[in-house]
Amino acid sequence: MYLVGGLELAGAVALVIPILAGVSAIALMGLMIGAFVTQITVSTASTRSPP
Repeated sequence: MYLVGGLELAGAVALVIPILAGVSAIALMGLMIGAFVTQITVSTASTRSPP
């Protein structure tokens, strides 16, 4: 949990630095896709909300 928080914080700081903004945006997008896949995988069918 601390690792993910650290990655999100580092990504947010890197978004402010123009030379790192593009790479940071792509990295944060990958992190959020991973979080989405994990959430869908872990949740059971009865707790999933319809789209």
